[in-house]
Amino acid sequence: MSFRVRVVLCLLALLAGVGCRKPLTPNIDRNQAPETWITAAPQDTLTLRDANGRPKPIEIGDHVIPVRFHMYWAGSDRDGAIAGYYWAVTETTVTALEGLDIPPLPGPKPQDYHFTTRTDTAFVFNVSESAPDRQHAFFLYAVDNQGKPDPTPARFAFIAIDKFPPRPVIEEAKATGTIVILHPDGSVTPEVHEYFITDTLPPPALTYPPRDTVPTGSRLDFRWHGEITLAGTYVTRYRFKLDEPQFVSGDSSVRAASYNTGLPGSPVISPGMKVFTLRALDQAGGAGETTRRFAMNFSPDTWWAGPDVNAFPVSSDQDGRAVDITNWNTLAGFPPGQFFGPDSLRTRPSQRLPERRTFYEIYQNRIYARSEGETVHLNSWVVFMNGGYDKDSEYRVRADSTDPDLPPDPGGVNLATQRTGLVGSPIGFRSMLAMRFDPSGVKGLPTQSGLYPVYEPVSVFRAPRVAGYWRMFFSGKMYVTAKAEDAEATLDGTVVDPVTLADNVDPGGGGGTPEEVAYRRKVLVFYANKSPVLQTTNPSFRPFENQAITTSLWTFNLIGTDSDPFDTDLGSPPAGGPTSTMVIRYKVTLSGRATNGRDTSWTYKSGGLPYIQTAGNAQFSFVPGQPDPNPFATGRITVTIQICDCRDCETQPGQGRCVDNVVHVNYTRPPEPGLEPTSIGGGPGSDASGGRY
Repeated sequence: MSFRVRVVLCLLALLAGVGCRKPLTPNIDRNQAPETWITAAPQDTLTLRDANGRPKPIEIGDHVIPVRFHMYWAGSDRDGAIAGYYWAVTETTVTALEGLDIPPLPGPKPQDYHFTTRTDTAFVFNVSESAPDRQHAFFLYAVDNQGKPDPTPARFAFIAIDKFPPRPVIEEAKATGTIVILHPDGSVTPEVHEYFITDTLPPPALTYPPRDTVPTGSRLDFRWHGEITLAGTYVTRYRFKLDEPQFVSGDSSVRAASYNTGLPGSPVISPGMKVFTLRALDQAGGAGETTRRFAMNFSPDTWWAGPDVNAFPVSSDQDGRAVDITNWNTLAGFPPGQFFGPDSLRTRPSQRLPERRTFYEIYQNRIYARSEGETVHLNSWVVFMNGGYDKDSEYRVRADSTDPDLPPDPGGVNLATQRTGLVGSPIGFRSMLAMRFDPSGVKGLPTQSGLYPVYEPVSVFRAPRVAGYWRMFFSGKMYVTAKAEDAEATLDGTVVDPVTLADNVDPGGGGGTPEEVAYRRKVLVFYANKSPVLQTTNPSFRPFENQAITTSLWTFNLIGTDSDPFDTDLGSPPAGGPTSTMVIRYKVTLSGRATNGRDTSWTYKSGGLPYIQTAGNAQFSFVPGQPDPNPFATGRITVTIQICDCRDCETQPGQGRCVDNVVHVNYTRPPEPGLEPTSIGGGPGSDASGGRY
C-alpha cells in the first residue's frame, strides 16, 4: 500500500472516531540484579541470619577494627557485567550522653554514597576527639552494566578504635614574673624569676594540689611538638586551652602559645588553679592529650605581731601586765609602737616586726598584754594583731577614702587607699577560733571571721579594724590561727585545724609531723575563764584544815568568789566586763573509814541535787549519811569541796569550770547519835539551822 493511500485511510479512521496506535509490545525486564559481597572484613553482617533464616538486625557485638583498615569486596552479575559499586559510611559516637543510651546508627542518605570501580581500598574511619572509639556502619551495593543495582546491599557494623593516636609533647612550659624579697628590716626588693612548670593532672583516683606555683601576672610560654605512635599516621592539627572557654585549634605548624604578654590581643590569665591542656590529632580525628597544671599566685605568709609584754606595767589588779584606759579615743597611756590604735593602719603587715606570739585582752577599761598559755577573763574581748608577707600581689587594701572610720594620715593620704604595687604585704587577715570546752574538753568546730580591714561604707562586709576581735563567752582552751589574704583573695592555707595541729605538737601529743612542727608557730593557745576561788583562808570559812569535829551535826560555811562572773541566764549581757550577778556552785564529798572498817564516801545533797547553787557563799548543816545513818567511824576525814562558776557545766559545755579543793578534818564519832550543838563554832553569817544565803 502506497503512502498516500495509508494517509487517506488514517484520516477516514480519525473522522470515524477510531485512533491510530502503534502496536503494543510486551515490557519484560530480563536483566537480573547483581549480587554484592564484602569479602575481607571481620564479618559480613548480611550473612547473619536468625532462626527463621531472615537477616538479623545490625549489632555491634565484637566487631572492632582499627581506624585504618583495608577492605575488600566483590560483585557478580549472571547476565552481564559489574559496572561499579556505591559505598557509604555512617557513624555515631560510642559513648552515651549523660542520662541517655548510645544513639542508634543512622542509615545512609543518598548524598552519603560514593561510586567506585575498585574492589578494595584502605579506609581511615573517623573517631571522636574525646573518645578513642566510634561506631560505624559500612554499606555497599554493586551496579551492573545496564545500571541495575543490587537491592540487598552488603552491610557491616563495627567499632573503629584509634589505639595509637599521636603523642603531644610539651617541650617547655615556663612562667616569667616579678616577686619581691622580704628583708629582716621589713623592706623589699623586686626580682624577676623564671619558673618551669612540670606538674600534670593526677589520675582520677588521686587528688593533691599542684606542685608548681608561679607569680600573679606572669608571662606564660608553652612550646610543643607531636610524635606519631603508628606508621602511616601523622599529626593534622593541635588544639590547646588554658583559660579559654573552648579549645583553640591550629594546624600542625602551630607549636607555641603565650599568655600575659602585654601585647594587644594577648590573652590575660587571672590568678588561681590552672590547667594547660594540649591535644594532638591525627587524620582519623583521634587525639592524644597531655597537661600542665599549676597555681598562679603565691599564698601569703602569716605571723603574730602582738604586744611587747615588757612594755606594759604590772596591772593594777596584779593579773599580768596592763594599762588602765581613761580615754578610748586617744588611748592615753598606751605604750607607743605596739601596732594598736589609730596608727596601726599606717604600718603595713610586712613591717609588723619582730614576730611576737602575744595578744591583747580588753576587760573593764583595761588592756592587758597576754602571752600564749595565759588565761583571760570570761566575757572579755581578745584582740589579735598579725604580720604577713606576700611576694607577688599588689597592695590593694579594700578601702574607700570616703569611709568615716578611716583614720587620717598625717601626710594627708592613708596607706590603705594607696595603690603602691608590689610592697610585700597582704591586704588583710581572717582569724579562726576553735576551742575545747570546759569541763569535758569536747572539741568545738572552728569559726572563721571575715576579712579585715574593709573600709567600704556601702559594703555588707565592712570591717573598719586592722585586728581580729573575738568575744570570750565560752570557758575552755582556745586555739587561734590567722590567715593572711592577698589582693587576689588567696589565703594562707597552711593551718586547717589548729586544735589537731597544736595537740599533736605540744607535750603529750606525740611530737607531730615535721610539717606540723613548722606550722605550730601560727597557732596561739590560751585559756578563757578565770577559775572560781574557794577562800579557805577567810577566818569565817568552815571547815578549816585539821579541824576537830566531835558532834553528829556538821556545819559548813563556804566562802567563794569569781573574778570574772558571767551569768548566762541574763540573756545577752554586754561584752567586756563582768555581769551584775555571780554564779557559784558547791559540791561537798566526805571520804573516810566506815564503822565496818571499809573505805567509804558520801556526797551532800541539797534539794535532791548533788550540789548547792548560790550567789557566792553558802552556810548549811548536815548529819553525814543523811537520810541514812552516819557511816563514818572516828578518824581522819577528807573533805573535797568542788567550786564551779556555772550552773549546768555537765550538760552545757563551755558554761564554766570546776575546781576541787581538799580539807582534812579529825572526826570523833559521838557515842550516841544526836543533834547537840556543834563544836565547830560558827563564824559571821553562820546559820546552825542549815539555812543558805
